[in-house]
Amino acid sequence: MGKTIKIRKAIESDAIKIAAMGACVWVDTYATEGVSDKIARFILSEFTEENILKILRDKTVFVASSNVNLMGYIVLGPESNNTIEIETLYILPKYQRAGIGSKLVQMATKLPVKSIWLSVWELNHTAIDFYSKIGFRETGELYFDLYGDKIRNIVLEMYT
Repeated sequence: MGKTIKIRKAIESDAIKIAAMGACVWVDTYATEGVSDKIARFILSEFTEENILKILRDKTVFVASSNVNLMGYIVLGPESNNTIEIETLYILPKYQRAGIGSKLVQMATKLPVKSIWLSVWELNHTAIDFYSKIGFRETGELYFDLYGDKIRNIVLEMYT
């Protein structure tokens, strides 16, 4: 890749770029059989500048950038019971396997919590392999509701 990757806290002017990146990664990950009506509806309703601005105001978000262009981001939920959730970790497909995900997860490990957890789609083997390699272990399951379709996710946890 040859570019210097900088990790920083997201700012409001990043919102439109985060929204576009989130939509791109979501399609790449979940539209394995093409873009269905449900996927299209979800993307167009969730990945808006307004929604991302709300996330930036309410959550902890870090971005990976090279100059002003974003390559990935992580959204950390609020700390509760000495644990924190990685709500989202998205890296543009072109920049996956370049160490960006690990650098973003490191930001979560610096927080004063005992564990970090997340859920990942059971068929997202690339993400599951990545999380396993950096120390996450399966601890359960939950289901994501996509307009009536129940999608099984695996819960992974890492102790810091």
